[in-house]
Amino acid sequence: MKKLILSILSICILSGIACTFSSCGEQSLEIDYSDKYIENQDYQYMYADGFGHSSFQKSDNGYYAAVNNFIFFIDGKTMNATPLCNKSNCLHDRETNEEKLKECNAYVPDYAEYTRNSIQLYSSKIYFLQLDSADSAGDVDKYLFYEMDTESGSRKLLLTYTDGKVNFWAVHRGYIYFKADNYISSDDSGELKAQNGTGFNKMFKLKLGESSPEVIYDFEKTDGIYKIQLSNSFTVYGNHIYIGYSGYKNEEAYNKVISAEEKDFESVASDVLCGYVHINITNDESTVVLDGNEENSKVFNCFYNDKLCYSQGNSVYISELDGSNSELLADNINGIFLSDGKRNYTSIFDIDDTSQDVQSVMMLDDKFKKKSVCTMPDNFFVQGIVQMMCPYDDKYIWGFVENNGSTDIVYIEKSQLDSDQNQLKAKTVYSCKNSIPAYTE
Repeated sequence: MKKLILSILSICILSGIACTFSSCGEQSLEIDYSDKYIENQDYQYMYADGFGHSSFQKSDNGYYAAVNNFIFFIDGKTMNATPLCNKSNCLHDRETNEEKLKECNAYVPDYAEYTRNSIQLYSSKIYFLQLDSADSAGDVDKYLFYEMDTESGSRKLLLTYTDGKVNFWAVHRGYIYFKADNYISSDDSGELKAQNGTGFNKMFKLKLGESSPEVIYDFEKTDGIYKIQLSNSFTVYGNHIYIGYSGYKNEEAYNKVISAEEKDFESVASDVLCGYVHINITNDESTVVLDGNEENSKVFNCFYNDKLCYSQGNSVYISELDGSNSELLADNINGIFLSDGKRNYTSIFDIDDTSQDVQSVMMLDDKFKKKSVCTMPDNFFVQGIVQMMCPYDDKYIWGFVENNGSTDIVYIEKSQLDSDQNQLKAKTVYSCKNSIPAYTE
């Protein structure tokens, strides 16, 4: 009998271990709250531009890309891309019938505003935000947060948000964080009015697995800023959320600015405040960081050795993640400073003699001095914001090229940056044939 009891206990223990490491129920991910980037549980800031838009995500065995309302998996070994759909008879992006198009598992209709073709990978699941626009005056816009299985492309609705419009969002350390407001521009002056009820401008968090978001910050209550407006700057790193803002010292400064002629803006630039609202996710406490005004604004660039990295004029600084203890990193820097952990370089945008945009990369040496300049391929762009490059990883720069009505998913091998190559060359992994145009504004 004793042996039988021991055998039963052993089976129970082994079964418990097996369930822990298998799919015997959904296991919650144990969160590491170290103040640095933690792979597989953190927002992939290096694949997002300064506006929080991310068309690419890295996985253990490849990459995911979102283009023209389709999501693709790119095999990291072969660099071949396939639509994220397991239906054998599906034509995916080659489908011309609109109704059949919607049946493709890789198809994602109606992304929300500029977050179109923006995806996030978290704990082996893909997340995206869909907009179900109001059909009538009595209806409301619905913002739908979805979770997608990376094997089959099947999806699950996590949240339907109807109280306002969602601007920025991130899946990070067990939560979906998103900013929402119900303001609209009432006239050509740009004055914002509440679309319905009392105006609000708040940051929310929704714990994965739950259905009710909670407010963690009310931007209207930010001290010392009159008529605060949030810019499109947004990022998340470690235990920190950053959202860009602008506003005014007081009502007098506001009236002074709005009454000034456009040609006289420089004379009132010091009255326009700008910076970033910083939220610590471990305690939901907030501060204002990188604060200044339009005369001497501080612009977030990237994260550098677990530090906040920003530029002011042609100088680049680093600080602690809460904005304290700033120190000069580099001077006389042209462009947006980026670092992938292996290389330091800048992303430069200019206009040539024919008024065409020219994008290039300036490599920097160990002392942050100009080493070489490489021109990006013609027609290369990143979706969401055309002229905004991300650090990515140390292997590839990802993007898109419009090609005779199709949108090509392309990559640039970063090893080209080390070879003093004047013109960078892109390789195509997939040509998306669907007629839906890429969003490039």
